[in-house]
Amino acid sequence: MSFLIAAALALGVFVVAPVAAHLLRRGRAEEQEFPPAHLVPVAYRSARKRSRLEDRWLLLVRALLVFALAIVGAVPFVRCSRLALDRDAGASVALALVIDDSLSMRSRVADAGTRWDVALKGARDLLKSTREGDAVGIVLAGEPARLALAATTDLSVVRETLDKLKPADRSTDLRSAIRLAESSLKALPHVDKRIAVLSDFAGNTGKLPDRALWIPLPELRQPAQNCGIVQARKEGLRVVVNVACTAGQAAKDRTLRLVAGKGPTPNRDGAELSKLPLKPQAGAQRLELELSGAVAGVDAFLSAGDALAQDDYAAVAEVQGAMLIGVVADPATAAAQEGTATVLEQALNALTATSSERAPAGEVRPLPLIPEDEKELAAYSAFIIDDPPGLTPESRTALTAWMNTEAGFAAAFLGPNVEAAQLGASFEPFAHGALTRETTTAASIVDTSGLLGDAGASLKEIAPRGRLLLAGALIPGSETALAWDDQAPWMLKRRVGRGQAWTFGLPVSVDQSDLALRPGFLALLERFLHDAAQAKGERVSGAGTTWRLTDTVKSVEGPGGRLEPTTGTSEGARVSDRYVTPDLRGRYRIAEGNGDLHDRIVTLDEAEIVSQPTTIAETPLRKTTSRAPPNVEVSREFGLLLVALLAVELSLRLMSRLRLRNQNPA
Repeated sequence: MSFLIAAALALGVFVVAPVAAHLLRRGRAEEQEFPPAHLVPVAYRSARKRSRLEDRWLLLVRALLVFALAIVGAVPFVRCSRLALDRDAGASVALALVIDDSLSMRSRVADAGTRWDVALKGARDLLKSTREGDAVGIVLAGEPARLALAATTDLSVVRETLDKLKPADRSTDLRSAIRLAESSLKALPHVDKRIAVLSDFAGNTGKLPDRALWIPLPELRQPAQNCGIVQARKEGLRVVVNVACTAGQAAKDRTLRLVAGKGPTPNRDGAELSKLPLKPQAGAQRLELELSGAVAGVDAFLSAGDALAQDDYAAVAEVQGAMLIGVVADPATAAAQEGTATVLEQALNALTATSSERAPAGEVRPLPLIPEDEKELAAYSAFIIDDPPGLTPESRTALTAWMNTEAGFAAAFLGPNVEAAQLGASFEPFAHGALTRETTTAASIVDTSGLLGDAGASLKEIAPRGRLLLAGALIPGSETALAWDDQAPWMLKRRVGRGQAWTFGLPVSVDQSDLALRPGFLALLERFLHDAAQAKGERVSGAGTTWRLTDTVKSVEGPGGRLEPTTGTSEGARVSDRYVTPDLRGRYRIAEGNGDLHDRIVTLDEAEIVSQPTTIAETPLRKTTSRAPPNVEVSREFGLLLVALLAVELSLRLMSRLRLRNQNPA
């Protein structure tokens, strides 16, 4: 305690003064016998009446007044334990709250509740210290990072937004969240702009920007022991479960159980089908359990005993056959070397060798010609054609019917062969009319929609020998997803029933450009396969992955209840598109309009389960601002208290006067 605080609080000593004054007046009168005493009124009663405390409540209120005055004097020198904004010269502040809503934030922190509860309380404390003129925005750091509220000076809207926030099972995307927070504050006129990161810095945080950030709440970075189910899948009568643990102690005496599921709601009390103890070891472990018979739905549970209960459950996914991808490409022009597979086949084989969230496992099947029967296409999920000399009427009909009824995705890379189209051939459903090529000075493809992410930057200076003119070949409903640097369309997307047709203005051949040698080309194929798998009903995806719904979907039910589809634009989607973003792990039941039901499974990121919070010293945030706890600003509250006590004191004085007047009416 400093001298100034002690001096301010010393005012409370003056509370003793009124009591001391009363005590000094008190004294024991010496009693003397006086014979005629019985002829006069008794004097000692009057003396005692003067010496005793006449109104204890009035004295108490006056003492409280002095104490409140002492506290008001000490307030400017006291530091607070809760979060608050410290101001430079009293100026307004523009604040971006980056709140981590990833799975790891659900871990419990001692007696303070979960990390999410602590972060949300910290955000509310910061909001309490704002004042008129301050601007506050909210960014959520669960993958993908989202702007929950653009910076606004309407603090009531910020408060309402905080009240609506809920934790999720997403991965961590702090890097994008910080960038989003910076851009949300960039246009504001405030000189003092701050970003407060309320996160445990666990999970795949990536390389964070090395810039000044405010990182309060060190309690969020306390380590926690945890085991969780990453993924569970059923292969016949065998169930394979992947479990991850932070330490062997977290897995000790833990058991994995399989029970009969009953839909989107976790069924912990269902009939037990099998169980197996965990190995007391850190890291990932693979457990295989046998079922005695066929079961429609299975849920996996870990016994309780760690800091995070949310990852102790997983819905068991039915293993689906690998997606079949048809490829029609001429090896003479589309292969990098004679006698080898085409560049397109090699790229697809590399992407589908193993299943991932971005590209599912698949089988690539090269074909000499485009099938002319819809039944031949029924087994395929995706079909890619490289530099065709046109499509026959039968092929066009088969492809269109397949996309309509089977939710097929077809892509065509159009090149020099468009000028060799045979009589009766056309390029529908990819492009309309006669197509022509031209020489061009445009050399780069621009990804303005963010379709390819960071890989889109690699499509610069691809040195094309020519390009297809797609501007005059747009079929109604087509939209430009990627364009040349002179704004001419290079990639078109069009909905065809439940499927899609993608059209490209360059072939894959390395003789025509080095497109196929760029990372952006692999990212493009990866995105194509991902969308094709989703449209076909891919069963497994990570928390936070957006699902585009077909027009036939009636409802989506998940562990958190019913999901209402959002209508709007999403990475090139038309306004009529509907999509949902499930952010909780578990089973989701999708109901079609014809009464059909099918399930999709949402899984967790292993890093969110096993990675411990990163300390500030271990992060690249070298310029982190470490502010001292700001002054408590409660003068206004204590000022109001003083006014209230003064009003009570005056009321008590008035009541005392009235009481004395009633006792002595004369």
